[in-house]
Amino acid sequence: MNKKGFTLLEILLVIGILGAILVVVSSLQTNIFKYNKSASDSLQNSQDSRSIIRVMVKELRSAKQGSDGSYPIAQTGTSTLTFYSDIDADGATEKVRYFISTTTTPFTLQKGIIKAGAEETFSILSYNIQNGTSTDMFEYYGLSSSIVESIPDIKMI
Repeated sequence: MNKKGFTLLEILLVIGILGAILVVVSSLQTNIFKYNKSASDSLQNSQDSRSIIRVMVKELRSAKQGSDGSYPIAQTGTSTLTFYSDIDADGATEKVRYFISTTTTPFTLQKGIIKAGAEETFSILSYNIQNGTSTDMFEYYGLSSSIVESIPDIKMI
């Protein structure tokens, strides 16, 4: 007698092998999507950081005396910087404050603007700031390239 077909054992073995291959392929595909998202997020964060720093540098370079005659840099700290600048080119000097907000979790980099006779308006520039207040966000240097504490001695940030 000539019997054709597969035995139950052969079918179960093929299903088991195909199942193992399917698990490996889906695991690989999941890792590819995860690493792609991680790389994409990292690239986006880098681009956002460059954009934020470009704006900050532009505003700091245009810093000038406050309308009350105070120093261009009003307040300094490891996680805050306040200065006067005409950021909207309207001829009036605004008080600009960059700071790390520790009231939210995760920490955020925020910008506050005070126009003459108005309340401070806030905007969030970046989320998930890692250094918080334990690492200096801003450092202030004098003419001798040493770190300074006094506002009049600041020549570079």
